[in-house]
Amino acid sequence: MHILREKCRARIALLSCISSRWDIVLFGGLMIASLFIRLWDLEVRPFHYDESLHAYYSWKIFDGQGYHYEPWIHGPLQFFLNASVFRLLSDNDFTARLIYPLFGSLLVGLPYFLRNYFGRIATLAMSLMFMFSPSLLYFSRYARNDILMAVFSMAFFVLIWRYINERKDLYLYLIAGVLALAFVTKETSYIMVIVLLIPLFLVSMTEIIPYILGRIRVSEFSGPTILFVLIMTLTLPQWIASVSILQELLPIGLILAYQGGEANGPVGLPLWAEPTISIRSITLPILVNAIMLLIMIVPVGIWWLIASSKFVRYRVIASLASILLALIYVVLLFGDIQIPLNYLVAFGLLFLSVGLSVKLGMIVGRKTWLICAGIFYTIWVMFYSGLFGIMARPYDSCPDITNDVLDFACVKFGGLFTGFWQGLGYWIAQHEVVRGNQPWYYYFVLGSVYEFLPLLFGFAAMLYYVKKFDSRGIFITIWSLTTLAIYSIAGEKMPWLIVNVSIPFIVLTATFLGDLVGGMSWKKTNIGIGLLIPFLTVLVLISGFYVLRGLLMGGYPSELRDWLFMGCLFGFSVLLAFMLDHIRFYRGIRLVCFGCFVVLFGFSVFTGLRAAYSEPDGPVEMLVYAGASQDVRTVTERLITDYTLKNTQQRVKVDYELWYPFNWYLRGQEFLEYHCFKESTESGYLDWCSGLNEDMGTSGVLLSDQYTVRNSQYLLQHEKSGPYKNLLWFPESYRRPGEKRQVENFGDEITRDFKYLFDIMTHRESWLESIDYIIYRRLDSDWWTSKFFLFLP
Repeated sequence: MHILREKCRARIALLSCISSRWDIVLFGGLMIASLFIRLWDLEVRPFHYDESLHAYYSWKIFDGQGYHYEPWIHGPLQFFLNASVFRLLSDNDFTARLIYPLFGSLLVGLPYFLRNYFGRIATLAMSLMFMFSPSLLYFSRYARNDILMAVFSMAFFVLIWRYINERKDLYLYLIAGVLALAFVTKETSYIMVIVLLIPLFLVSMTEIIPYILGRIRVSEFSGPTILFVLIMTLTLPQWIASVSILQELLPIGLILAYQGGEANGPVGLPLWAEPTISIRSITLPILVNAIMLLIMIVPVGIWWLIASSKFVRYRVIASLASILLALIYVVLLFGDIQIPLNYLVAFGLLFLSVGLSVKLGMIVGRKTWLICAGIFYTIWVMFYSGLFGIMARPYDSCPDITNDVLDFACVKFGGLFTGFWQGLGYWIAQHEVVRGNQPWYYYFVLGSVYEFLPLLFGFAAMLYYVKKFDSRGIFITIWSLTTLAIYSIAGEKMPWLIVNVSIPFIVLTATFLGDLVGGMSWKKTNIGIGLLIPFLTVLVLISGFYVLRGLLMGGYPSELRDWLFMGCLFGFSVLLAFMLDHIRFYRGIRLVCFGCFVVLFGFSVFTGLRAAYSEPDGPVEMLVYAGASQDVRTVTERLITDYTLKNTQQRVKVDYELWYPFNWYLRGQEFLEYHCFKESTESGYLDWCSGLNEDMGTSGVLLSDQYTVRNSQYLLQHEKSGPYKNLLWFPESYRRPGEKRQVENFGDEITRDFKYLFDIMTHRESWLESIDYIIYRRLDSDWWTSKFFLFLP
């Protein structure tokens, strides 16, 4: 009996090993296929406005011009990754987009690590949906960091789930690393953290409150509670700039996050203005200064050696305090300082948050938390400081300080403070700007065109899991709903942000599909019926679509084809009803749902491929925002051919309004000179701007159309070509005409939106136009475009 039992165990282990290897082959194959799809014709589409911005600043690092953090172009990770690719493979349109397909393919493989908890059907569905999701496919061939954030968001979820079920410290260290990478990638990391902290918070409150009351010990904490405390304390200093939301309520007039205006300071940072605090330098002998520094540091070091372990959390705080005092003392040795109260308060709050983070973090364990903090801040500091100051580009906004130490710190390490403060402060200030002027229902509109599969199945899954009170499903439901809600409330709404909304809805949809199909007893189901019901569902939906479209067009039925579709719909529906009558009700519903999934997934694949591979100036896609026309490349090639091969001292002046995407295509060209052509009476005029009515001393001008109508003798001496299309926008017909969301009251905005949507939904023509756009990309209006002209001798 013992020998038989050992043989059974060996056989089970062997089967498990074989199964695991097949999983590796399957998911690995999907990743390779995904990479091939994403790399195909990667360089064909012209660089869009945002793509050129990210590629250009990456090239500046590659060119040795350094880097410093600016929140409007987001975190440093993609710039250093792109610069590394340029160093290895040279700089061109293909290599500037290379890291994004790599991350998009990595996303496809991540569900592999959930297969033991979600099942193979669910995780395979996740991978396939990640592979062909229209928004994920499009933006994994697009030089923006949103696909990087999608990978980190999914990895964050995977690690949370693995830790809750396995309780291995390794996952905590990996979580710290993923968190750091997310925070050095994009400011949407704040949303990523908060939407996954909410379900953890709801679970952990049942243990944190008893802990505060002294009823349980830390050793009794469950996985969700440890995760909540760890994530909250690791990222606490990053959240400190949120106090700027209250700055208008403070009576002392602090400006902790400047929102723009006449003072002309960096948006999102504290304002460098009165009142200031004067701090005199310390003028003591060198020996005395050395003794003072030793007094600050040495006692804490001795305490570390002799104090008992129960004082460990106090030793860490004391060490931080002594290091801070020593740094302040060193700063005071090098000159007088005039520091605004705004900055003193900001620095004070920041150091307070660091101390609080350490004190609270020790709850989860000294060793574990310190390792996690070391991983997180090593990555964070390295990138925000420009590789520890080695590749830092000086900040133009550094104030004129008489203290050499502070001036050096701002020039070389200013990214550390801006990373802590401006990363959140800038976007808090931008919330009221409402860039893009998109309505609150924007992601519902965009999702109905591209992410219809996860949205439809996702909302159905929410009802299913809430009714079953399934903890796993409810966790993902909260993740999905809070993500959609926050992005819908946020002032800036852009098409690439649909990537962040899609991830949790795809996970929810795939989990739901796995439970529906995987939970069904196939042994009790007739194979013929089991296969025929999904197939008939597909046929009913397809024929039903053509019947519906015909009805919307009016005059139906008028041709033999119309009668044929009606007959097919009736016949397939009757046959489907007959099949469902011979099977258990809930089993039939599951098979019908699977058929619906197949139809929507097939159309999702078609939609994604069409968006990714359509001609640059071809079908009008809602995903395109400030896209570039093929004309940009045409003009670029003409300029390089005409001027780089000529020995001339004259310059081609390029309108500063055209800086993107020409900055990327004409990078490093010495014959170019960007110029502001605004007149003193125009909005946005700066001291270095000048009009066209002067001798420009140049052999060519690249000019946006708004300036070509002016009477300029200089332009008359040149050959004019154009107009050329520059940037392309989708004609946003889904928006309420005449809306001004920056100034509208939220209540009035909602009322007007619902009235507008009701009017749209009660007109047959609106439904027909929507269907024709979703299926055929037919649109009454053309691209919104900005145009330019080229003037050459």
